[in-house]
Amino acid sequence: MATENQRDTLPPRGTASATTSRCPACITPGKYWHTLNNTRIDRCCACGHGYVWPRPSRILTNQFYISLKLDGALDHHDYRRRRSSGQHEPELVARHLARLGKSGGNLLDVGAGEGRFTHWFMDHGFTVTPLEINPGLATRLVTATGRNVITEPFELWSPEGGKTFDVIVISQVLEHVPDAGLWLDHATSLLARNGVLFVSVPSFESLLVRAIGWREGNINPPTHLNFFTDRSLTHLATARGLTSVFRHTPNILPAAAAMDAAAGALPRLPRALGLATGLVAWGGLSLAAPIGMGRFLHAYFTRDAGSPPTDTA
Repeated sequence: MATENQRDTLPPRGTASATTSRCPACITPGKYWHTLNNTRIDRCCACGHGYVWPRPSRILTNQFYISLKLDGALDHHDYRRRRSSGQHEPELVARHLARLGKSGGNLLDVGAGEGRFTHWFMDHGFTVTPLEINPGLATRLVTATGRNVITEPFELWSPEGGKTFDVIVISQVLEHVPDAGLWLDHATSLLARNGVLFVSVPSFESLLVRAIGWREGNINPPTHLNFFTDRSLTHLATARGLTSVFRHTPNILPAAAAMDAAAGALPRLPRALGLATGLVAWGGLSLAAPIGMGRFLHAYFTRDAGSPPTDTA
């Protein structure tokens, strides 16, 4: 990672790096893109993947998230209230899983966090195994769900008896890990035949990234180490024998949440103007979603070929 003194010595955006980096998605050489939070970001010349360079170790990354103090996790009642605010992401995912023949079974929620997916799928016929390495979040998740929570690092964990899963959910996690390929290797090994792997990551090709570049909120190194494109995520998965079934960039943010977030981020403006700004931003995200420029990339992969869902809502 670059220091303040090193920042001025980094090459201009789009030029070959003095120390050539290699894309962690496709191993193609990358070029310098930007420096933010004293951290250098390169971008792959082939698949467009963005990535922090140099890469931190897996051990240090795991230690960071284990020791991180995370507050504000939702309990079961908070979760149920949040659902009423608009389309909830797990419901959207469940509709697409159902079209792929997955309306129940064993589900592994990797990086379960506050338990959005764990809660929803437990309530809708799945047997859920949540995995969360942060002790604080894991304790709250146990209290809220009554489920045993796996607290081992995902890439090191092996279920007892060689258990496999009909569905594996990895939502808003791969952008945080130094070796996404290793995680997808392990996910593939845990996926049952005809099982479905769902991955959600921030999109490095969103309308917001195209418009404001490094100022977009998901460009957040060194917390985020990877900035995925459709090509980079698809390459990582298919290189491991998975079949890409369906990908899209939905607007998963309810309008009310966008309005509240904008009003909070613009405290100097009258609240009504902040809310209006949020509504306009939400409308833009909704328009960008069907043309592949939504803020988040959702991807469904299977160990065997399947038919894609018929709609792209």
